[in-house]
Amino acid sequence: MNVILLPENVSGRLEIELTEPPVTMTPVLMNKIAPENAKIVSLNLKMRIYSEDFRPLTDDEWNMIAFSQPILQLLSESGEIFDYAAPDSKQFTVRDLVAAIEQHEFHTRNATWFGGIDVHHVFFEGIHWENNAWIVAWGS
Repeated sequence: MNVILLPENVSGRLEIELTEPPVTMTPVLMNKIAPENAKIVSLNLKMRIYSEDFRPLTDDEWNMIAFSQPILQLLSESGEIFDYAAPDSKQFTVRDLVAAIEQHEFHTRNATWFGGIDVHHVFFEGIHWENNAWIVAWGS
């Protein structure tokens, strides 16, 4: 196992565009759910740094080495492990890591939230090692 390094105070939010808009679960619970037959059109992980206020990552932060291995293995909600190759075949920059997470979520974020795509847990809470792979933690 290796270590994944991200810039200090990094946060992120997953923006998901669907073929059909999400709806509110109930008037009491403001959680959003996707209609059962909705599909993901696009998905973007917007990363920011908190330093007195939120700011975009600098080029140096985007280009820092986050994972110094050629293959990143990410665990899906279903328990399946997916491999993502570093673009340079050596290591992942922060930009490369975010692109791999976006690709992973686009292909694996399916009917996991009340029968539809999970559009509620979209706040990036880090990435950690679990069950022989990396797992991305998402909060609401």
